[in-house]
Amino acid sequence: MTAVDSSSVAVELTRRLLGAGGEAIQADARRLPFTNSTFDVVTCLQTLNYVDDWRVVVAELVRVARPGARLVVTVLNYRSPLGASRALQARLGRDVRAPGEQARSSRALLAELRSAGIDIDMVTGDGHALAIPGLKTIGLGWLRRLPRADRIAFHVCMAGRVRSD
Repeated sequence: MTAVDSSSVAVELTRRLLGAGGEAIQADARRLPFTNSTFDVVTCLQTLNYVDDWRVVVAELVRVARPGARLVVTVLNYRSPLGASRALQARLGRDVRAPGEQARSSRALLAELRSAGIDIDMVTGDGHALAIPGLKTIGLGWLRRLPRADRIAFHVCMAGRVRSD
């Protein structure tokens, strides 16, 4: 297993957790330090909301994946109660997004992944919560029981295979 993060703190913590089971590298997701077609599985978890142009990162993920490799991407879902609360806060002049966080639609990301050569076979969501600044995050796990609950989940997960053509 190889983990990559731009944060030296995250890399150090990951190295401790991995031990001899893998390596952690500090690098920029826009310029991954690997040769083409290196990995059988590539994951990008909660990163694409924090880059200026996710097309560059998606192209890098595809570049380092072998043809037929599994690609898994997760992003924040701005159609969720969390996203709605953040949008409301922004309209009130109190932007509560993390520094550098970009509010983008998961539909646009899905189109970008397909355009980059990923055959998507799963789109799902998990995590249901409402974050109100100044208060604790309120768990809304009961939302899981609703039809199509994954569409309003905190995170969206997209998975597919890199085309081999």
